[in-house]
Amino acid sequence: MEQFQKEKEELDRGCRECKRKVAECQRKLKELEVAEGEGGKAELERLQAEAQQLRKEERSWEQKLEEMRKKEKSMPWNVDTLSKDGFSKSMVNTKPEQAEEESEEVREQKHKTFVEKYEKQIKHFGMLRRWDDSQKYLSDNVHLVCEETANYLVIWCIDLEVEEVRADTAEWGVGRAQKALPFFFLLFFKFYFYHSCLFRTLQ
Repeated sequence: MEQFQKEKEELDRGCRECKRKVAECQRKLKELEVAEGEGGKAELERLQAEAQQLRKEERSWEQKLEEMRKKEKSMPWNVDTLSKDGFSKSMVNTKPEQAEEESEEVREQKHKTFVEKYEKQIKHFGMLRRWDDSQKYLSDNVHLVCEETANYLVIWCIDLEVEEVRADTAEWGVGRAQKALPFFFLLFFKFYFYHSCLFRTLQ
């Protein structure tokens, strides 16, 4: 079917080109007839002969096109003959540029800068008790959903464990004891849970 369509398009192009040449030749003939110069007689005869030849070619093209249309009508109906592409689009995948791996010093400086800027917000998130509040806070502060926040929470958890600050400590205003794990160790897992949920939402 694709080959048939290609042949039909070539015939259409050939027929249009022939018609254009016929029209151009007739225009030149009219201009020459208006001029009626003695020296133009030979040119007039040449153009008349050319026009006659072009009209023969035009009839030949039209005949071929008519045969092609008859052949198309006689073809059986199927998916190939009935359906046509709505559009054709080609895409070339380019290899993404690989980011250069940051050095230890650069990562350390990046972490330090981030903590200096957002430490108050990270600690506020760590102090939230309810899951819904934690989720909403991360949704409202998406810049906290990153590796630097997770690293800070880990360090904070370890520091608090060393200091033996637990969820049952009066300093945090918690009524009942949670002796299995420190509260701040739980907040680290809470952060990662919402980190993954929010990351999927933002994609």
